[in-house]
Amino acid sequence: MYSCLIFITVVFLPFTTSAGAGICVSDDGTNSTCRAACLKQPCDTKWSCNGTLLSTCEQSCYHNSCTQLACDETTQKCVQYCSGCQTMKCNSSDCDQSCTAGFCHDMRCNAAHSCQQSCHHCRHQRCYDSTTCTQRCLKSDCSLECVQSQTCLQYCHGNGCLASCLGNKDYCSQTCQPKANCTHLICDSKFCSQTCANNSMCALLRCDGDHCRQETYVEKSKLECLSSDCREQVSHVSNTVLSCDNINGFCIQKSFGSGCVMSCGTNVKTCEQDCYGGDCNMSCARGVETCTMKCPGGNCTFSCQAKDCLLSCKNNECKNTQSETKDTRDTRKECDNSCNKRPFHPVLLLIFTTFTSLSSVYW
Repeated sequence: MYSCLIFITVVFLPFTTSAGAGICVSDDGTNSTCRAACLKQPCDTKWSCNGTLLSTCEQSCYHNSCTQLACDETTQKCVQYCSGCQTMKCNSSDCDQSCTAGFCHDMRCNAAHSCQQSCHHCRHQRCYDSTTCTQRCLKSDCSLECVQSQTCLQYCHGNGCLASCLGNKDYCSQTCQPKANCTHLICDSKFCSQTCANNSMCALLRCDGDHCRQETYVEKSKLECLSSDCREQVSHVSNTVLSCDNINGFCIQKSFGSGCVMSCGTNVKTCEQDCYGGDCNMSCARGVETCTMKCPGGNCTFSCQAKDCLLSCKNNECKNTQSETKDTRDTRKECDNSCNKRPFHPVLLLIFTTFTSLSSVYW
């Protein structure tokens, strides 16, 4: 009899769902957008859509700061729109965080198809094992970290942008807009790219992937390349620096300005500098196979210890230190680097000595 009563009680209980403290769920319990339910929650509480099986979990607090939003893989899309955002942890397929003002302190995406952050001040965005990771920094203080992701993109409009792509599979790019300041980009993706617009500032691009390219309109930009293909640093201004030490790789610098510097270490296979503005400096260490300098602008300095050194300069106005640096020592075992001729063979020396002695007797 008691078991029957329990069964009847379960059947006639009404099905209800409610939004608990900090919990964002749909009104009808289905896989739908729960924006209306979320708007009823205070912005300063910790929201969680974990385990809710929602198509979209949206936290919209345009005039207030959001404390925390968490979405797991059961939610398809996770969205946070706030004046300022403290923390967003997203394991959903699509993650989107937008802060109209204030700071975005921490956004973390794990195995997301798309992870996007757009802020006036983006403190930190981290993507792990994601397909596409995008950060748009509108003012300053932006930091992007991509780990084992496919595509990583940072667009910097502010002051102080940092990006690192570690163990990435395909593409990593940093775009520094006019009047922006990109502090550095560290990249070991298959393709690494940094573009520095006019009136911006780019401090350093360090590559350790397959292909690396930097295009800069900014003086004193610096590229350190260990990629197999550093093709290329394109400089539209003066005084940029390119250093390569990639194993069996190619390294090219095209300078439309003047006073640019390029150096290739012993591991580089082919090294080339094209200096159209003149006053450039190029050096190739011993071990480089081919080192080529083209200086239509003239007044360049070429220091080469490579196997093949090629210099093309306007009216021969360049300084070629190849002869000064090339090793001209005589490495023959018979010489101590102070002689220029081989000594006589011992047998010939004996015959010559005997002939001399006999001659002295008869004379």
